[in-house]
Amino acid sequence: MTGGELFLGVQDGESVKIEGRMLGDIPALASRVSEAGMHADVAEAARDAALIQSGVYPDEPTGRAAVADGQAFKVQGDGAAVAAYEYRRMNASSSTLIATYPAKGYIDGLGMEVSSDYRQTSGDDFGQLVQSVLDEGGNLSHGVNADGDLIAPRMRGLSVALRELLHEAGAVDTYDHQFAIVDEGDNVALGVVDGKLRGFFDALKATTSTVEGDSYNYSLAIVDESDNVLFGVLHSGSVVGAFNLGSLADTQADLLARADQKNKAFTAAVMSRDVQTVQRPTCKYNVKFVYGQSLGQGDETWPALSRANRYGNLMLGGNVMGSVDGAVYTPFGSATLQPLAAQTVNGATQYDAAGEAALAPGNGSRGEPVNHGWVNGAKFLLNQRFLMDNDPSRLFVSVNIAKSGVTIGQLAKGHTEGPTEYYGKYTTALSLLATARGSDAWCVDGIAFMQGEYDYSTAQGSLNSTYAAYKAKLTQLCADMQADAKTATGQVLPPAFLTYQTGAAYTRDVDGDGVEGLHVGMAQLDFAIASKAAWMVGPVYPYTDKGGHLDSNGSRWFGHQIAKVWNRVAVEGKGWQPVRPVKLWKGDARTIFIGYHVPHPPLAFDSPYVVSAAADYAAKGFRVKDTTGGVAITNVEIVADTIIKITLGRDLTGADADIKVWYAGQTSHNGNGNVRDSDPSVAIDNYVYEPERGMYAAANIPALVDQPYPLHNWSVAFYYSLTYSEI
Repeated sequence: MTGGELFLGVQDGESVKIEGRMLGDIPALASRVSEAGMHADVAEAARDAALIQSGVYPDEPTGRAAVADGQAFKVQGDGAAVAAYEYRRMNASSSTLIATYPAKGYIDGLGMEVSSDYRQTSGDDFGQLVQSVLDEGGNLSHGVNADGDLIAPRMRGLSVALRELLHEAGAVDTYDHQFAIVDEGDNVALGVVDGKLRGFFDALKATTSTVEGDSYNYSLAIVDESDNVLFGVLHSGSVVGAFNLGSLADTQADLLARADQKNKAFTAAVMSRDVQTVQRPTCKYNVKFVYGQSLGQGDETWPALSRANRYGNLMLGGNVMGSVDGAVYTPFGSATLQPLAAQTVNGATQYDAAGEAALAPGNGSRGEPVNHGWVNGAKFLLNQRFLMDNDPSRLFVSVNIAKSGVTIGQLAKGHTEGPTEYYGKYTTALSLLATARGSDAWCVDGIAFMQGEYDYSTAQGSLNSTYAAYKAKLTQLCADMQADAKTATGQVLPPAFLTYQTGAAYTRDVDGDGVEGLHVGMAQLDFAIASKAAWMVGPVYPYTDKGGHLDSNGSRWFGHQIAKVWNRVAVEGKGWQPVRPVKLWKGDARTIFIGYHVPHPPLAFDSPYVVSAAADYAAKGFRVKDTTGGVAITNVEIVADTIIKITLGRDLTGADADIKVWYAGQTSHNGNGNVRDSDPSVAIDNYVYEPERGMYAAANIPALVDQPYPLHNWSVAFYYSLTYSEI
């Protein structure tokens, strides 16, 4: 057999050659398959529209009238082939079609199972065939029609996948095939790539079977010139040949490559989503709040680093912090908008350089909360977008209303814990800003929330130390803060709500009821994933700290990470999620695979900073437990751009649902791990070492000093069973 030729095995020993061009008219086949398999009705069309999103308009003029210039809107499709059309309004009289969303019934029709009972079938049922294979009774086994379509009525258990119609909801990955026949495990049996017929036999390394004797009962067989069967489908529907699909049809490398592609497709869908649900920085004064407990307030972040004003950024009063740690926001000095600059404070006391140098180790004074890195980094990115040295028409204002040592219940509106309602700091700051801005337009376009340490246990009086309770409180707090911002400013859209993931030394592996599961960190993650106006920036464990609280470099570093994510959702208007698992599965009794969403692949192992020391863990932050107990990890490796393989020291016991995997848990790793992506972004600020202002000697880290803060995205902490999958 010459290179590139394939033969269709037949009963009389004659071979029919099928060249790539004979299967070239894939759209014609797709049309017939979809028309045969679709019976969409009004209910299904409505469901499709709901899945696209709420607010689908009945027609283009109605949708165009409901939005502003430049905004996108969706219009109900025909319910048969199209669920919705997406347009972008150009002006009051015109809009441009930018996307079409296929209906679920249409997708299902194209992916429907091609099967039939074993029955007598005449070739006449399929129109004129230019090539056909019949049995002695004239019944069609398989054939090719005038359009080049392969007709095989007796092929069972095989599905058709069209790459052009893959969509976010998930579909088989066909290795860039324009057409593919796959089994239920998505293994490609036969397909077309660039007009050529391909199959798994391209990489065949096993001994082939030979067609002989009673083996002449194939509905379809691909053979070589010596009648060795490379692939075949028996009349019974069984798949035979060198490999059975769904078993060893692919090497592990093939399976990992396919899983890696699925992960990347998931990421592409997440990152390409349009975000039109939050306030953009469109006002004269664009306010960004920081709320939370001690890491939000910036405890121990002395000395102050961002001491010079940049880009005309502003603060309310003489510091981003209030001068009184109480139920209302009391600014330093007058409640006017003043140039943003960092200065170390403690209560009403302000420190100069000499005062900072005299502070004892462990002093809780605040000098460099995340406000500075966030606002300075965000304004730089905005200027870059508009190709300006500085945009004077949009001024950024930063206010810190955090309170150290409190639970989420104490921070809630209508608090349920403690004697003081610290939410009043937010509402009074809004009132002061409304006066300070004069007659100029103002809006709140961002809230960073950094809290959870006091809710990881009940030791500090938390009443919300379970996953469900904490998630409910966080969801309500977000809604309250966004609603109050809209009321105060009159803005239509809420500010972007950005949370970090509580971690490092504050992590606990069990909740207040003794239930395993990183309850605060997982509640924060799941809340952000479910929301359309809130996002998780990422974990806080990688950054330099002073034994729990971030140091001044670590705080400014994370502030720039907030700036990067805020800019993506509030300025670029694009989707975001941090590095996190989307699927876990067992390879064999001693291996576990974890597939990730990775904003910037590939995954990489790196060392987070625990206090000021780079930490590399043998298990890279992972822990495994089954029905027998803890399972030793002997190796962790990155086996694809988005996949990590964990090798274990013994066989796993129990069902997949009973096998648990931690990353960055308390046990063994104290809330840390070694997994990040390869985002090349860096901050506009460098890591600095200033011993003359009181920095600890340990902060002199040669790998970091005078280098810009790298803005890699680190994996969130997580706790999942082997049944977890989003793809």
